[in-house]
Amino acid sequence: MADERTTSRKPPTRLADGALAAAVLVVAITVIHSREIDVSPSAILLGAGSTVGFELLAGRDPERVRGAWARLAVKVVIASVALCLGGLAVIVSAGWLVVAGAAALGCYLVVLALVAWGIVPPPESWADG
Repeated sequence: MADERTTSRKPPTRLADGALAAAVLVVAITVIHSREIDVSPSAILLGAGSTVGFELLAGRDPERVRGAWARLAVKVVIASVALCLGGLAVIVSAGWLVVAGAAALGCYLVVLALVAWGIVPPPESWADG
């Protein structure tokens, strides 16, 4: 059997996506804690809601989203933009944006875990029916 790492064109796993999200979340939580940013429920709801909304939209054309996300450049750009926006939010004292970003990442990790454990179906099936 051929080595799957060299022959597979499969997109990255949810585990890799979760690891990237967790890494950025650690940075966000560190900033929130070190800068003593107020953690407001409205920012948490905004962040979590944005994740659910994105997953619903992405679920409409999962192959296209997976194809784009499989490109390393896309991941690097998105992670870099998220970190830069977080830094800018701290500089201009818009800590709520950092909290919303952290909540979005946390919600994404919860969705990944729930899907991995079979508790909820994958987002691409949410709009079916």
